[in-house]
Amino acid sequence: MDFWIWIIFGVIFMAAVIVAIYASQAKNVKNHDSKLSQNGFKTTRRAGVLRVDDNNKKWCINDGIRAIQIYNFSDVVDCKIDENSVLNKVNKLGVYIYTLNGGAIYIPIYNGELKRDSFLYKSSIDLAQQICSLLESIKVLKNTESLDIVQTPTNSSAPVDDIEEQLKKFKGMVDSGLITQEDYEAKKKQLLGI
Repeated sequence: MDFWIWIIFGVIFMAAVIVAIYASQAKNVKNHDSKLSQNGFKTTRRAGVLRVDDNNKKWCINDGIRAIQIYNFSDVVDCKIDENSVLNKVNKLGVYIYTLNGGAIYIPIYNGELKRDSFLYKSSIDLAQQICSLLESIKVLKNTESLDIVQTPTNSSAPVDDIEEQLKKFKGMVDSGLITQEDYEAKKKQLLGI
């Protein structure tokens, strides 16, 4: 009987420690978010630890552990999901963000053994995909601004069909979440010469 009491006590103690660790990390994330706001960073979109400020064209990672470094949209070169797996089990899952200065930032999603058909794996891979999707939208916005996808001058004499096609393309980007409605409206005004 004493053996089972010690087992139950141990499990309760470990659960309390885990809850305390997560609570501490959540508090640190909240404190970092507060510091970001004080420095003019306004989170408009997020995926896990990734924070994006669309108004200032900046992004950062706030995991509550590492010091926050704020990056420009132009710093994003690429991203990829990193998955170390053997057969039907995944040992490590995360996202690499490749930056303009040649560095790579790693966001760990899960370390430990997961079965591919488990709920935890499915939610972890979903989070990794959300992070990559958000980074891809940053790349699209960066390319839209720097390369100016629209090749027409503001007082356009371009055929109406070309303008319609480009507006449809940008509307599709809004619908898929790659750009904001404000970005679409700005491009629309530019195309129409308003």
